[in-house]
Amino acid sequence: MNTSQNTIPSHNTLPDIQPLLYCWGKNKDGELSLGHSKAVTLPKPVKGLKSSSPIRFLSSGRQHTAFISADGVLYVCGSALHGKLGLEDLTMTSITKLQPLPFLKSQKVLDVACGDYHTLCLLESGEVYAWGGTLHKKLGQRASGRPSIILSLSNKKIISVSCGDFHSAALSQHGELYTWGGGGSYFNRGQLGHGHLKDIETPEIIGFFKQGVKKVSCGGYHTLALTYNDEVYGWGSGTYGECGFGEFVDANAPRLVKVEFEQKGLVFPSIKPKIIDLAAGGHHSLLLSSQGYVYSFGYGSHGQLGLKSTINECEPKLIYSLTNKHVMQIAVGWNHTCVLTESLDLYATGYGSSGQLGLGNDESKTEFTWVSNLAGKNIKRIFAGGNHSWGLLDEKNPTLLDYKPPSPLRESDKVDDLGFIETKPLNLGPVFKKVELHYCELDMLHRFVRFEVIDAFENKKQEVNIYISEFLKEMQMADEGFSILRFSKTQEDQEVLMEINGEVVNQKGNDGKSWTLMMICEPKNQVYDSGFEKLTEFEETAIGEKRLLSMEEVQNSPQEQISSNWMIIFEKKFKPFCKEIAFFELRPSNHK
Repeated sequence: MNTSQNTIPSHNTLPDIQPLLYCWGKNKDGELSLGHSKAVTLPKPVKGLKSSSPIRFLSSGRQHTAFISADGVLYVCGSALHGKLGLEDLTMTSITKLQPLPFLKSQKVLDVACGDYHTLCLLESGEVYAWGGTLHKKLGQRASGRPSIILSLSNKKIISVSCGDFHSAALSQHGELYTWGGGGSYFNRGQLGHGHLKDIETPEIIGFFKQGVKKVSCGGYHTLALTYNDEVYGWGSGTYGECGFGEFVDANAPRLVKVEFEQKGLVFPSIKPKIIDLAAGGHHSLLLSSQGYVYSFGYGSHGQLGLKSTINECEPKLIYSLTNKHVMQIAVGWNHTCVLTESLDLYATGYGSSGQLGLGNDESKTEFTWVSNLAGKNIKRIFAGGNHSWGLLDEKNPTLLDYKPPSPLRESDKVDDLGFIETKPLNLGPVFKKVELHYCELDMLHRFVRFEVIDAFENKKQEVNIYISEFLKEMQMADEGFSILRFSKTQEDQEVLMEINGEVVNQKGNDGKSWTLMMICEPKNQVYDSGFEKLTEFEETAIGEKRLLSMEEVQNSPQEQISSNWMIIFEKKFKPFCKEIAFFELRPSNHK
């Protein structure tokens, strides 16, 4: 249930003296290191940290947590049952503040993973140590509260470790994936990936991955892996669809997870998306794409999939509401999910009974909600595990200087969003023989073309769609450096608002002849022309300021040719077989 580090863009920051690690959620055994065992519903600073060596990484199980400091010291807190804290001769059942691990005090720790009953850590020397309960052979050595080396991994050049409830995994620098443990007759659901349901005493390589694995994440009873050729595989418990391969069944060997990137109208005409990170929770999973989009699948009864529903999904589903946020990091707990966006805002969804969403209450959410208590914090890493969450700040500049509250997430029933309800007709207003521009409070460019084809093209839907596909590719190439196409949708108009003799009337669309193309583009710079202010006046409307232009005016302005180049390309391509073409564009108001 660990998250992988991603590069965060630089922001203007202001030095500030304040805590660097915040936590929230369940704290029954002191796993938040707050000095008490009460649940916390809002982010609170962790106690017992040294300013000279701040925390750089942590892993959290359901009842305990392990921290790695900047100088490689390992700290633990939480439940001490089964010896999972690695503190020998401990008489207390739990510890509510950070304690260094004496056994490893002379060693530098690189990675750590917490399961439900056991703990693994990776040393700078490449050795892997384990401690805690040995129920169902998840440790790779005998039961002990004392850290013990896993000898069979000593010369494997391990670079990361991961834990589930009853299984463990280790990844080598050569892409070899080792797993062991199992869970016995009841808990072994095939999560080891060796093609059988037998428990394994010592780590064994999964021979399936000839191409090599670069990331692994262990969930409660399932496992996800990302290969060097950017494929995702899942195996283990699949009752809730958490493996993502399209069926609600278990799998005892890796199965390919087919990711349909172009969902809900998203298109990638010139950029091939790929998965760059993955995270396995209790019974749900998350994938992060190179475009900053998030896909979820598995158990959804608590809203942890972020899909505004409680339905289980057995294949990756685009989290549509986050498509205007560019997500940089993902983290999952047992039944909740957190994401960190490019603007360093943290959002959470799912089960909230212990306050693990950080919203100040114990309510659950089915859609991602902004954790406003961390507004303005320069969050470097996020973590989640069990029923708690963590936010790690940048130690040099923990506070953002130029911070602004985030804009709302996308909603599917608004025209100024990425899409609209399928049964709702899209009407843009009267068809003018001019270009209609609106400057609104938006982040993205919203482009519309309404056109009516000549009789010879009536009912030739396939041909029209081919031309539109070609246009989108041409537009994306011409717009490179100016904007990125994020979404497109074409529909035949069943109803059209027309201007006839000065009156706007609602007429039935010509079946097979009247079309509307909608596009959403992310602007990359601000090159909009202001020269038209002398030629055309702005008109105040309900959605912003409007102005009307002719195509001649567009073509006669070098600057407007850049921002309206898509219109010029469309008209040139479609004019030979169109009776009418009208352009309508919503632009961010700060680009006026």
